[in-house]
Amino acid sequence: MIHGDPKSTLLITVPLVMPLYISILDITYKDWKDFVPVTIVAVVISFLTIERGLFGEMNSNTLGFLAFMGVSLGILLVQSAKYKLIAIAVVTLGFLLSMNSGSRNVAIVGLICVALLFVPKSVFRKRAVYIAICVIVVGYSIFAEDIMAWAFSKPKIYDALTQFTDQYSDKAWEMAARVDFLKRVQRMITSRDLFIKLFGTGALTTHGHNMFYQCVLNFGYIGTVLIYAMFYRIFKVAFRLIKNRQDDLALGCVIILWGSFLLQGADVFMIGPETYAVVPQVVMGILLNRYAVYRREMIHLSRIETQGNTA
Repeated sequence: MIHGDPKSTLLITVPLVMPLYISILDITYKDWKDFVPVTIVAVVISFLTIERGLFGEMNSNTLGFLAFMGVSLGILLVQSAKYKLIAIAVVTLGFLLSMNSGSRNVAIVGLICVALLFVPKSVFRKRAVYIAICVIVVGYSIFAEDIMAWAFSKPKIYDALTQFTDQYSDKAWEMAARVDFLKRVQRMITSRDLFIKLFGTGALTTHGHNMFYQCVLNFGYIGTVLIYAMFYRIFKVAFRLIKNRQDDLALGCVIILWGSFLLQGADVFMIGPETYAVVPQVVMGILLNRYAVYRREMIHLSRIETQGNTA
């Protein structure tokens, strides 16, 4: 890294390889009960932190992101639970608690994730639908500034968003200010010389408030393309699990990632900043791990078929 101390370098680069590390672990999921403890603990900690100030004063966005990451693991419970309505109720409660953090983005994205839980699973097995959702959520992380600028220029959309977020956040009036900030970051990137644009500056403390911009600041356009190529690969193998194996746990992981990507449009915690966010990397690792198991099963079946044909 060109800038930053060793700690900063580790915090920024380790998340890039963490999914690969998790993918080689021998992970076994017995049944839905495996996800009960983590879901309950996440909701309880969210309540104690947001409502009782367990860890003292915290930035509302940071508090919201932590709550979202913890509660979102409950989506894995929903996808595998025997009593789904109870599981959905617990997860919904957790996301409602996250609204009290004051984070504007977390509340909206949490409600979107809950809504996706009611969509029939067969819908996500349709390639066109799956690709469309992936393009929207990933595209939003890239073109967030343009999308927000367009939305906020429409009085009805802006007023609706402001009125909604004003119910749980005292920063609803700052929504348009985020667009101005992203424009400044965009100008900062544009003003760089060609080498820095291509390769970035390594670990630095500049906060882009957007994952795409943060990746460009740190890793340059070349590094950013490679990172997004990794996301493409993960979503691709996830679809194979969802469609060919009807893997409900993989679908839960994808919904968590969709929610995480939507949060990356107006802020960043997944990849890039000096903030180590574990949950998105864990679910990416689970997806890669389950796909590796699926491939081994397919290879084994293929060998059996080949032996049967030659016998």
